[in-house]
Amino acid sequence: MPKLKILVVENDPDQAALLHEHLRSENYEVKSIERGADTLDAAKIFRPHLIILDVGMPDIDGLAVAHTLKRDPETALIPYLFLTGKKREIADKEKDFDVGAFDYILKPYDPEDFLTRVKAIISRTRILQSALPTISAIDLKKIELLKRLSETPDKELLPLPDIHSSFGYSYPEAREILEASAAETDQHLADLSLKGCLEKNFYTNIHLCPFCNVYNLSFMEVCPDCKNPDMTMTELIHHFKCAYVGPKQEFQRGMELVCPKCEEVLRHIGVDYEKPSESFVCNVCAVVFPQPGINCFCLNCQKQFKLAEAILRSVYRYKITPRGKMAAATGNLYETTLDQAFLDTGLEILNFKYFHGKFQEELNRYKRYDRPLTLMMVGIHYFDGYLKLKGPNEATKLLRNATQCLKDAIRDTDFLARFEESTFVILLPETPLQQAQALAGRLKEQIRVRSIAIDKTDRRIRLDIATIECTTKKATVRELIAQAHSKMLENHEP
Repeated sequence: MPKLKILVVENDPDQAALLHEHLRSENYEVKSIERGADTLDAAKIFRPHLIILDVGMPDIDGLAVAHTLKRDPETALIPYLFLTGKKREIADKEKDFDVGAFDYILKPYDPEDFLTRVKAIISRTRILQSALPTISAIDLKKIELLKRLSETPDKELLPLPDIHSSFGYSYPEAREILEASAAETDQHLADLSLKGCLEKNFYTNIHLCPFCNVYNLSFMEVCPDCKNPDMTMTELIHHFKCAYVGPKQEFQRGMELVCPKCEEVLRHIGVDYEKPSESFVCNVCAVVFPQPGINCFCLNCQKQFKLAEAILRSVYRYKITPRGKMAAATGNLYETTLDQAFLDTGLEILNFKYFHGKFQEELNRYKRYDRPLTLMMVGIHYFDGYLKLKGPNEATKLLRNATQCLKDAIRDTDFLARFEESTFVILLPETPLQQAQALAGRLKEQIRVRSIAIDKTDRRIRLDIATIECTTKKATVRELIAQAHSKMLENHEP
């Protein structure tokens, strides 16, 4: 098995020799350099699993070295252990430097404590790497897109008109790389924005049909009374003497204007009458009105509706961020801090891989001590429909609101994670089935009362919930999750 490698940056030869002695006693491969300025090049060549930095080096501050390493994609994931003679050197500056897996030891140090810290940091880094999500085929394509954008950092991904796209625009360059439809590409770009890899900026708004979610709309002026578009613009005439007001055609008698109310001939404008404004006359129901109404007609599904009922969809332009450049260089779309390794990106709950490990621990405890253990599966009803209707940005807001609702309802000792896009799992240690079912009832009521949908009038948004209790010591994590998922699908309400 290859040795773990450690780079020591220490300008004091005696201190460097002592560090070598301690580290080699634990079978580490060690390399030393004396100048902080040489650290970046040495780290790229040596590829260490850990860097030990003296904070008080004469040529460059150790924290500044760490900051430089952190900003370079090739060395960004390497953790650091600082050696310092003054605790305040770290305390005063740590908030200014995001240095990853961070620890420090005061000189003089205890060799045993020093080696324990070294092992702990390397162990934490290995957990980080194993906990990061497996790169999927689509993630590889997203990384390729970010690489292409990083080659010209000022370039923007601009939406271009596209008659074949459901929302009237597409991103041709991104579609080619992602090998996806216009709608799928839009979702992928929104996801990269959520991860902090792309900066999105408003480009335009477009109206979509509320029935089929397509942009092919015709805007029509219609009679506000009968909704028919057959109308004629006309002048209004106001007869001063009898105060009658009507369209010009009512007054027209050959070459003369005659008041239809009092039959008096109108000869002089400004004396006998005035023309206060232009108006419209419906040729179907004969109603006179000052302004027509605006209706929409969908050329795709052939349905007519009011303009206010159309869905207003924002379209964005995108630009790569420093986080996106880092992702392109490292091949990792996800945050590389230890906390983020355990969290679901964007929702601030456990990711499923870490949840699976905690479930196994609790299941082992149940089998050993026979303590109650319950699993709950929660799905957001009508999420796919909401995503198609509102788009990825509003659907993400819905997910975040639902997540917060679940987090508010459970205890600190419970474990919440996302199982699928709109499905969550909750592990409830020390909880009998009856208590879990009571919690499920409260969750459904919360959703009903709080209306987690962005559109609070849409009552199709609700929760499908299944709860199961561990009742056999032969059960496995996979079997229990499959059982809960199957039961949730059975409980699904149409």
